[in-house]
Amino acid sequence: MRKWYAIAVVGLLGVAACEPNTPPSPHGGSTPVTLAPVDPVVATVDGVDLTLSQLQKPLIEGYGLNVLLELVQLDLAQKKAANMHITISQQDVDEETRLTLVQFKKSVRQYTDSGKPTTQTSDDEAMSAEEAQQMLDNALGQEKLTRVDFNIAMRTNAYLRKIVAPTVLQGLTEDNIRLFFNMQYGEKAVVRAIVTRNLVDAQAALNEIRAGRDFGEVATRRTIWAKYARTGGELPPFTRQSQNSEIPSEVVQLTFALKKGQVSDPLQLDNMVWIIKLDDLLPPAHAKFEDYRNDMRTELAVNLTQRAMKLERQALGRAALDGLQIKDPVMDEQYRTIKESQLGKMRDAEQIRRQMDQQRPPATQPTSDPSTTQPWVAPIPAGTEPPATMPASAPATTPATAPATAPAAQ
Repeated sequence: MRKWYAIAVVGLLGVAACEPNTPPSPHGGSTPVTLAPVDPVVATVDGVDLTLSQLQKPLIEGYGLNVLLELVQLDLAQKKAANMHITISQQDVDEETRLTLVQFKKSVRQYTDSGKPTTQTSDDEAMSAEEAQQMLDNALGQEKLTRVDFNIAMRTNAYLRKIVAPTVLQGLTEDNIRLFFNMQYGEKAVVRAIVTRNLVDAQAALNEIRAGRDFGEVATRRTIWAKYARTGGELPPFTRQSQNSEIPSEVVQLTFALKKGQVSDPLQLDNMVWIIKLDDLLPPAHAKFEDYRNDMRTELAVNLTQRAMKLERQALGRAALDGLQIKDPVMDEQYRTIKESQLGKMRDAEQIRRQMDQQRPPATQPTSDPSTTQPWVAPIPAGTEPPATMPASAPATTPATAPATAPAAQ
């Protein structure tokens, strides 16, 4: 577990040691005092002195930069809050701690196969003192943080929560709450698909549809997926959480970004190209919106707040890196190494993006109503990603499942 917080304490000791209190002399001069040693002794082992510099060196090398960046982010959050006339109290920090523990509890909530949670969101609020302490211990152990680390994060996030509050409030519309409910409880999409072997065939099919031909009729003639050619390209209905090896996750994501009746641009995945038409969205079969509306509003508010805070924290991190001038040579070298690594990753990502752009059509957005803004897509259910208060591990990037060859005729 990291012990970098010790550097803050030791740093304060060092400052105190370098600034002795010199009282004025009653005769107008300064009273001579004995100055503290430049490198004070902090401990003695078998007659051997251990000095402050000996302690500081490994602490700075091991944890100094992390501590520095955390403290800079807290300072930037305080300044932004002050500009917005926002203040926080210890009660705000305590509430941030409680909310964070609630989110960790939600992260272990179970869901049914249809995506419906097995417990009500109100159950997550009930936590005994013992359970809260156990939850905190588990969270700190999982994230390799100390309680001091956690307290700094809670104070920073107490500022961030108040900073993003106006933005979150704007997102809590009735339409967004209903859409979030549909995501949670298994709204199903009814779609038709045309699958071709290349972009040329896909574009030819799309041109026919744009010319007014029926999507189903074009799908029957042009799709290589014989199993669904007989149904005019209609696929079995699926939800956002459906586990279907026939339908890649990219197709699922594209489907739920469409409006009813819209047709997508070609989407190339491996050696197949997909064109999707969203025919309908079926509401959840076993849950009524009215019964869960209040819970969904609370859940959505939490979700939007987490995401907004995460964006603010990322912005603070960038600002800290961009404006930071480190005087300590050890931390400066660490900083330069990290920054160069990040720039290298950005360059690699840009190169990959350009290569992918050369191999795919220019857009995968719906072709109908091109001037219409895409519908707001509710975030994933709260609890399925780490809370914004903690550093999240890099998610695994598993490629979407898609047949390597054209689906066999059935």
